[in-house]
Amino acid sequence: MLKRHRAGVKEAARRLERAALKHNQSADATCSVAGCFDSDGDLSDEMFNAVFEAVQELARVSLENKPDYERAARELLAKARRRGKK
Repeated sequence: MLKRHRAGVKEAARRLERAALKHNQSADATCSVAGCFDSDGDLSDEMFNAVFEAVQELARVSLENKPDYERAARELLAKARRRGKK
């Protein structure tokens, strides 16, 4: 279970990094990244917005520093889990 969680964080971080480095905040890029956080296949507006904002913020930070993509991925995964419990 822990290995699967780590792999999920790594994959989400890779997708976030790709989108942020390309400064790609399009709906397609957001949906691609959001696929890591949406377990039931029905992307909520709240989760879409959270992913979009994360990509935007990571793109902004990448201009000045090295963003922490794994931390952003963990935060989004936690948000998706909380959403799933509701």
